[in-house]
Amino acid sequence: MFDFCLMIKSYRNDFDYCMRLVASINRFNVDNVPTYIVVEKEDLVLFSQFTNDNITVLATESIPVDFVETGFNGISPGYINQEIVKLAFWKLQKAKHYLCLDSDGEFIRPFSLGDFMASTDEPYTFLTEDRNLQIDRNYFDAHWVGREILLRKILVAIDYKPKFIETCHNHQVFSSHVLQDFEENFLSMNKYSYSDILKISPYEFSWYNFWLQKRFPDNIHKREPNFLIVYSEQMELTMRLQGIIKDDISRGYVGLILNSNYSRGFGVIESSDNRIDSLARLIGFNELLRIFTSRVKLGIEIKFLSRWRKKNRD
Repeated sequence: MFDFCLMIKSYRNDFDYCMRLVASINRFNVDNVPTYIVVEKEDLVLFSQFTNDNITVLATESIPVDFVETGFNGISPGYINQEIVKLAFWKLQKAKHYLCLDSDGEFIRPFSLGDFMASTDEPYTFLTEDRNLQIDRNYFDAHWVGREILLRKILVAIDYKPKFIETCHNHQVFSSHVLQDFEENFLSMNKYSYSDILKISPYEFSWYNFWLQKRFPDNIHKREPNFLIVYSEQMELTMRLQGIIKDDISRGYVGLILNSNYSRGFGVIESSDNRIDSLARLIGFNELLRIFTSRVKLGIEIKFLSRWRKKNRD
């Protein structure tokens, strides 16, 4: 059993994303951290091309836990099962701690064990109150209110009353010890399966984070998230208009996540793109044309007024 590993849950439709992530791991994995890619049995051949001395591909079905065949609460079975994989991967006893990675993430600078582990036995825990998202009107209206309600359902279920809600969206380091404790002292005691708790609230990282905070508060080595999550095309376009590129992001973060809900066919922060194109995509060509026309008209008026004043002074 390793002290630490990377665990990627992927599937056929995310193959291109996974290829990008694996390439970044091969490029930046300073300490040769072992990596496991978990995919459905039918996808093993496709993903086996990523296998090397540090990377192993495993079948989802090898994890000894019950998966779902039908979805619930408007969530597909595939999405539910990838959440179960993250919570149950510890059962394979591959590592004492593992970083859960989604295919739409990538490393953008060299990384080492020290980015994720406070010591050999204790990981960093990435927690945030997400205040930046609370003031983002688009995210707040579309996601925040419903998400907060569901997070509070977890708190009620485990009988935990924190002063502040601190959790993360993904890319957390999971402790096998904490997850085993969660299974023995919450799931088993309440006769819950993993799918049962996800019916209560489909936020696997918050089930882990809140249980950790309740049961092992003295073992928490808190850090801010070290992957930057870009949630929407609008957020990415705003960054492009600011001229922010990966080199800039790498000064503060070890990795970047371009949420796959928006980034398929888009989502590339490689260089300073044409800002006019980005602005047009952000606000629409008609609005951009109106602004441009107004600016040109204003410029003409100012130039005419300046000449008129000069002529009258003369």
